[in-house]
Order: sequence, then structure tokens, then C-alpha cells
Amino acid sequence: MATFEPARLVSDMMKQSERPVIGPSPAGTIGLGAGDPDFRTPAHVRQAMIDAVNEGYSNYPPMTGDPDLLQALADYLERRYEVDWNTSDITITNGGSGALYASLAGYLNPGDAVLLPEPTYSQYADITRLVGAEVIWVKQTADWHLDPDAIRAAAVANPRAKILVINNPNNPTGVVYGRAELEATAAVAEECNLLVLADEVYDHLILDDIEFTSTMDIEGFQGRLIYCNSFSKTFAMTGWRLGWVAASPGLTPPIARVSRTSGGWVNWALQRAGIAAMNGPMEETEAMRVEYAARRDLIEELLDGAEGVSWTRPQGAFYAFFKYDAPVTSRRMSALLRERGVALRSGSEYGPSGEGYIRLAFAADRAAITEGMLRMRSTMAEAREGKIS
Repeated sequence: MATFEPARLVSDMMKQSERPVIGPSPAGTIGLGAGDPDFRTPAHVRQAMIDAVNEGYSNYPPMTGDPDLLQALADYLERRYEVDWNTSDITITNGGSGALYASLAGYLNPGDAVLLPEPTYSQYADITRLVGAEVIWVKQTADWHLDPDAIRAAAVANPRAKILVINNPNNPTGVVYGRAELEATAAVAEECNLLVLADEVYDHLILDDIEFTSTMDIEGFQGRLIYCNSFSKTFAMTGWRLGWVAASPGLTPPIARVSRTSGGWVNWALQRAGIAAMNGPMEETEAMRVEYAARRDLIEELLDGAEGVSWTRPQGAFYAFFKYDAPVTSRRMSALLRERGVALRSGSEYGPSGEGYIRLAFAADRAAITEGMLRMRSTMAEAREGKIS
């Protein structure tokens, strides 16, 4: 039988990626690995999808996106951030991942570099490598905040650095970046002439009574901003696959072209449901946020007394990033945990600083979180004592 080699860039990316291919788990496994909300999509959004199908939204939509959805997104940006965004500078994509791919592929040439303050969402690195660009990991501060000086140093040391990625609130740490560090980072981006890709998909999931500052709020980012968001986390629509990009004037054409070429048009009935989400009530999203905060507090209680396990209490999103004291790698610890019936993610997936950490997604019910935490604590204790390795 003939054999065929994959494309070199794909092969290289696959060798370096630590993103797991998640299939069905063995019976009895508690799944706390995927960032997949256990809530139902709000009823008015589901009904809008049904209505759109029944009303005949089954053809190709306008190539640039449904005009009503584009306007709803522009109106949202004006309501929330007081920015006047032209609908021609918004791209509708197949999921948030489609937004990230179109944004990075639209601007990166082979040999360019992307600055990734880490730990951070692992797909940025995979996409960067897939298009032949280089990943430059940039350490954050000890408490997982942005370090503008480190970003500047990385940009200066890598003359082909072209894009800085900011994930706020952060996956996997749950840290919410503040205005001062964002303003200082914007100054570095301007000084080093960097495009800034801002991924703010958890912007409605702020768990503490703190102000959320968006890159949209920072004047220094304007003119170089590629803002990515999606419906997945805000409206519990992970399986629906609807995302969007709002780019500074003049930056949209390559993003839109990559999106249309790689993913084609976005399901029209789905776009109609997106309109209902953007223009509808937010009570169910707020209820999700409150429940995530309660789950975070439950985890804090369950962590009490656990020797050799620590965390930075997350302020946003729905992730707990645990540091453990045991002589096993993050990947091995993840495998040991799976053997004991709880699926968590290896910290090293999110960058070099994630080694020695494990990520838990509290996007499952409290009973699953409680049992999963008990299994995690016992497994880490055994590893710490050298009983397993």
C-alpha cells in the first residue's frame, strides 16, 4: 500500500503540540478537562435557531455575513465599550477557533514570530506553527499577570515579532488583567510595532466584584487591534460554532478572506440565532456566572488542607490551575489522573511555565467537581509520596 507524508508544517506542528485529541472517556471517568459548559443554551437562542430553519434560512448567506448580525455586534461594542465600529470591520467566523485561525493566518508569513505571554491557551501556538511562524514564549509575572518589560525584551530580541496575543480573562490561570498592565502593554505594542490579537471569550465570566478592562477600552491598542470573541462561553454554545472578529480599520480584508477560504460561509440559521443572543436578555448568562463563582469557591474549600497543592484563585473564566509538588511531569500527572478516573489537562500544554501544573475546568456540576477533586488530591498525594510515578 502506498504511503503519503503529511505537509511539513502540519507534521512539525503535530510533533510540538501538546493539545490532546479528546475522544470518549472510559465509563466512570469524571470529565473536568474540557472548557465545555454544562448549561443549556438560553431558550430564546434555541428558539431563534428553530424559527430560522423553519423560515427558510437554508441557503448561502451573504458572503460578508448576515447584515443584522453584523449590526448587532457593532451595536454591542458601542453599548459596552462606547466604540463606533463599522460593520465592514467585523468578520463572522466558524467558531472562536475560526476567528483565531483567520486572524493569525491572515497576517503571518513563514519566519514571522508571535509573542505568547504564558501560560496561555494552547491553540495559539498550534496555529502559529501551522502557518510556518515561530512561537516566542514570554514569561508572565509570578502571579500570572502581564510583564510589559518581558514583552518588550522578547520583541527586541526577535526582530520578526509581528503579533502579540493577549488572552483576558486568561485560560488556564483565570487571572483577569487590569487597566494599568494593559495600558503599559499597549505602549510596548506601539513602541515595537506589534499587531495585538485579543482573545476575550470569557469577558462575561468575571467571578469577583472587579472591573473588567477590555483591550477595546485602551486607546493605545486602537489601530493595531484584532479583537476575537465567540458565542461559546457567554451563551453556552460551544457546539454551535459561531465566532467573530472586530479588527481596527484596514485590518479586516485578509482576515475575512482567510475565513471564507478555509471555512466558507457560516451557517445562516446559526447567524440568525446569534442575533437573538446579542440582542436578547442576559439573565441566563448571569446565572451561569454566579454558579461558576460558587463552584470556584467550592474548589477552594475542597483544596483546604491539601499538602503540596496550591493555586492562584481565579477571578475569571472557569478554570483552576493547580501547582503540585511531586516528581512527575505534567503530562504524566495528567495520565495518572486519567487512570484514576478523572480527566484534567496537563499544565505544560499551555507553555513552559505550566510544567508542574494541572488545569481543572469547573464547567461540570458540583458533585462531579467534588469527586474529581478528591481523586485529584489522592493521586497527587500518592505521587508526592513516591507511591506512583
